[in-house]
Amino acid sequence: MKNKMLMPYLLFAICIIINSSLISQTCLPDGITFYSQADVANFSLNYPDCNSIAGNVKIQGNIDFTGLEQITTIEGGIICNECSGFENFQGLNNLTSLGFLSWDEGAAFSFSGLESLVHVVEGISLDEANFDSFAGMSALETVGGDFTISECRFDAFNGPVLLESIGGSLILQETSDLTSINSLSNLVSIGDGLVIDENDDLVAIMGLSQVSFLGGELHVTDNPVLASLSGLDLITSIGGDLFIEECHLLENLNGLDGIISMAGAISISENDNITDILGIAQINPESITELQINLCPQLSFCSVASVCGFLNISTELSLFGENLADCNTSDEILANCEVNSITEEDNVVFSLMTNQVVNELVIQYNKNHVFMILDSMGRVVMEFTHTGTPIDVSVLSSGSYFVRVEGVEGKALRFQKM
Repeated sequence: MKNKMLMPYLLFAICIIINSSLISQTCLPDGITFYSQADVANFSLNYPDCNSIAGNVKIQGNIDFTGLEQITTIEGGIICNECSGFENFQGLNNLTSLGFLSWDEGAAFSFSGLESLVHVVEGISLDEANFDSFAGMSALETVGGDFTISECRFDAFNGPVLLESIGGSLILQETSDLTSINSLSNLVSIGDGLVIDENDDLVAIMGLSQVSFLGGELHVTDNPVLASLSGLDLITSIGGDLFIEECHLLENLNGLDGIISMAGAISISENDNITDILGIAQINPESITELQINLCPQLSFCSVASVCGFLNISTELSLFGENLADCNTSDEILANCEVNSITEEDNVVFSLMTNQVVNELVIQYNKNHVFMILDSMGRVVMEFTHTGTPIDVSVLSSGSYFVRVEGVEGKALRFQKM
């Protein structure tokens, strides 16, 4: 009797389990291609219980995703090649997880409809795409692989404000109209490289200001109007090469000051206005594999700590040239690394605490004596009596200067006012 009473409840539980398994059904392991809007509209009729597509979703022609509202997961990717007439992702409003997104050419579109997308398991690749911004990706938190934007025309990075990590590289190259990288203020980790290359209108990269981990190379190359590297300040190490090339408005490497170790080569090349490379001074020279500083016609002081340290290890894997004087050969640079004291008959007359000066020149000398500072043309620009306190040189313009003791002719020490 008791078993008969339990039987209806048991059957009810079995029905619930069966219905639950149907509700969470995964379909289409080989993917699906939509050739017309009718194909999309009929999806719910053909696959009424499917909310997870195991394969890739490809679209051809002038269609949208209206009719796929039941889909919450695409384990494969969304692939679109030359999608003329495609406007947005409406219809995928419940999609929370996507394998990858691959977009190649096509008409102008928006990412509207992807507001629920939280995870892209592999990567995002946008090639020759035309869109206003990333508005529509406001919930995106992680991209597991590369995030590549190549030869795209768009105005702003607005949208992925919650993006915290990119497992692969962030590659931004050959864009048009983009003036700044913004809305990435939560991005803290890039698993591989950061490549910012050939962006004609890019002025600032402050939107990367929270990135503290970079597992691969850092390439900032051929960005003709980029005026500052501010935004990279929290990066302490890089896992590959450091290239700063063909950024003609850069005057210094401020923004790289936090990097203390790397695992590759440094190339500072073809930067027309750079005068100061102190931003790389703190890098451990033993972590540098090769060094190139050339074709920087305003750069006259290369004897920063990291460069001196690397050249003291080996001069064979270095290239210098077509900079200003004192920065064109290993010998010139090493000479300025080593000379920081004047001696007479093995007795130190005076020495400098450092050859690189921002506001205060620290002279080590045990007597009160008159000193003179001369510019690169030999003209006296300051004269003072040393009393043991640092000398305020903040009024001097950036450049090379020499300091000598009055009465000790022909002997002077060079320092660089930064």
